[in-house]
Amino acid sequence: MNGQSFAFNGYLPIEHKQRNQSITKFEKKAVREEQAQLFIETPYRSEALFKNFLKTLDPNTRLCVACDLFKHRVHTNTFRKRLEESKTTAQ
Repeated sequence: MNGQSFAFNGYLPIEHKQRNQSITKFEKKAVREEQAQLFIETPYRSEALFKNFLKTLDPNTRLCVACDLFKHRVHTNTFRKRLEESKTTAQ
């Protein structure tokens, strides 16, 4: 995937069914357009979003999680392995 091509999509829906549908839609767009998809989430909903990603995304999808981007200490985790392999370490 080309790291120079990305789309910022803002917040995903809060409601579980709509959120999973959006995740699937954006995953298909990422594959079709070879474009990274970026989202933002509040700290208190980040863990639930991460779990939604693990349950919804294809096991071959790659995922990067970045936290506190505008603070002095930035934290990022890039799951360079397939999500299927990451699921075992995240649980």
